[in-house]
Amino acid sequence: ERNRRNPYIVGRSIDESKLFFGRESMFHFIEDHLSNNQQVILLHGQRRIGKSSVLQQIPKKVNLDNKFVFILLDFQDKNQWPIHQIIHKLAQ
Repeated sequence: ERNRRNPYIVGRSIDESKLFFGRESMFHFIEDHLSNNQQVILLHGQRRIGKSSVLQQIPKKVNLDNKFVFILLDFQDKNQWPIHQIIHKLAQ
């Protein structure tokens, strides 16, 4: 469609499912690994490539029968926090 807005824009992360396109293979990868008791999944990439958008979509796109609670924490502006403060924030 010509009237469809380009979803791949620089700006805030995409939290609306209807605006999020692609990455189905990534969500299948996450679902498969979580269902097989994978302890750690690392999401990395260049700046502004959509990592935060992917993280926000995991609870919506990954089907694990409510076996997990996904919590999104943003520490981007907290890079000077000591480890005890980060652990305290995680515990909240």
